[in-house]
Amino acid sequence: MALFSLRFQSFPIMKLRLCYPLFRPPCVNSSTANTTKLQKGIKGTYIAKKMPAFKKLEANKRYSWCACGLSQKQPFCDGSHKGTEFKPIRMKFEQSKSVLLCQCKQTSNPPYCDMTHVSVIFSSLKNIFKK
Repeated sequence: MALFSLRFQSFPIMKLRLCYPLFRPPCVNSSTANTTKLQKGIKGTYIAKKMPAFKKLEANKRYSWCACGLSQKQPFCDGSHKGTEFKPIRMKFEQSKSVLLCQCKQTSNPPYCDMTHVSVIFSSLKNIFKK
């Protein structure tokens, strides 16, 4: 009975990872990786992750939001955009605040999430089921 329950408990998780890649592995540096393997969005940027990041940002501290999607420190920039047309968005707040930062890089209100990642997720699922 233990073998039966173990096998069927792990199967759905394995199937989800294979069939529904809603979240891709962490981003890779554009200078060391083949960027053709990364998924590009409708805005020409690479999709870092398909869920926003809830971050508490400190007052009077400078932040650089990654606009290209290649940074390994999502949602913040690590300089991976060098050699591309994209530049990070710089921000500094007078008061500490919690924000939802876009990681799919398809937002109409950068650097903030506008829920565009929902359409990115559905378009990924649509492409999976076409195969």
